[in-house]
Formats: sequence, structure tokens, C-alpha cells
Amino acid sequence: IPLIIALLGCIIAGTWDLFTTDIPDEVSESMIVLGIFYWAIKSLQVESLKPLLISLTIGILFLLFGYILYKTGQWGGGDAKILASLGFLLPFFGNMQYFPLNLIINVFAVGSVYVIIYSLLLGISKNIFPKFFEDIPKISFVLSIILIISGFFIPNRELSILVVLFGFLILFWYYAKTIEKYIFTRRVHVSKVKVGDVLFSSKEWEGITKEELDKLKKGKKKYVKIKEGIRFGPVFFFALLFTILYGNLLFLIL
Repeated sequence: IPLIIALLGCIIAGTWDLFTTDIPDEVSESMIVLGIFYWAIKSLQVESLKPLLISLTIGILFLLFGYILYKTGQWGGGDAKILASLGFLLPFFGNMQYFPLNLIINVFAVGSVYVIIYSLLLGISKNIFPKFFEDIPKISFVLSIILIISGFFIPNRELSILVVLFGFLILFWYYAKTIEKYIFTRRVHVSKVKVGDVLFSSKEWEGITKEELDKLKKGKKKYVKIKEGIRFGPVFFFALLFTILYGNLLFLIL
């Protein structure tokens, strides 16, 4: 039951995020309430508080971890709450060891692949590559190509993989900065700002409220910068599914 709720909740949250750039609080909060309720019933059945306490412990730890990422501007509030809801719903799964840790690792591992694919598709659709080649310093581009090519000729397999990845990392870092500059950041007139838009000056990924918007429109500023980010919501479904089927992605690769 908790697995079905978690998968359905992640599908709804991910789909909603893709189409609206926002994850409704009702989705994550419902998942949290159902998770706590389920494990409370389970505790009554087995006459032990252990299942409920484990659910509360993992859920709170996930919530704190997500909150740190939210406060540092890495995640939106919706992402942090979905992660917490998975902790409350699935503090463990079957006989899998370290399930919560595996899930956290997979969120970032699957998320990294997702971010790369998402960014590349976005760059192709927006024809951003000419801008990328204009912005990237020639010395960095040449260094990256040299690292990638030379990596294939290094006898040590592990070292060659690291060298190639480092070359791609340099390229992707500049590419990400180009995406942020030309696609994710926009200068708009105050009259066009909508509730839910994230101001560029905001350190947290939290959309502007109606009260804040009314105050902004009454101010002296005519233009403001707003920012968008990669819609990360779908990652939680794929990370959860992968964890259930295969366990820890990094261990599997190694």
C-alpha cells in the first residue's frame, strides 16, 4: 500500500511539475499523512511502536535534508516535501538493506542523468549551442577536448574514465551557465510577473505570493529579473522505481 501511494504520488507530482513548474503541497502533504496513518495502524497490529517510530525518524531526516537543499537554493520547496513524503511512506522496503540511503543516492544519481538529458533537449529546442560556443573560453574548450581524447589512451581503466568525465564536466559546467543566462533568467516588466514566479534575487526556490506581488507592483521598479530551473519532479518516480528494482545505482555501476 505505501509503495502504490508513493508511486502514484510521484507520478502526479512529476507530471504537475513538468507542466506548471510547481508541485502542489496537497500532493506531498497527503502522502505524508497517509504514510504516518499507515504505519500507525501497522504499529497497532503488531503491538509495537517500532514501525511508526521508524517512519517518523526517516521522514523527519528526509525533511531536514530536503530543507537544507531548499534553504541553500538547490531545490524547490515542493521537491523537499516529496522527498520527505517518501521517507514517511517507505522508511524501509522488504529485506533491502539501507533502503533510505539507497533512495537518497539514487535521487542524485538518476537526477544527474535527468539534468543532463533535460538540459541537452532544452538547448536543442532553444538553439542555444551557438551562444554556448560564443561564451565558453577557447582555452577551456580546447582543454576539455584534449582531456576527453587523451582519456581513451590511458591504460588504467579507472583513471581514463575519471579523465574523460572531468573533460565532460568542464564542458557541461559552461553549458549549464549558458542555459541559466539565456533561458532560465528573464527580464520582464513588473506587470507581467505572475504569482508563483521566482524572483532572481530570491535565494530560495519559492514563488512570489499574491501579497508580495501586489507590493512589488506598487513599488518604483518597472522591470525585474525572474528565474526558472530544471523541473526536477519526475526524478523522484524514476529514482524510487530504480531503487525498488535494482537497489543502489552507484553500487551497481561499480
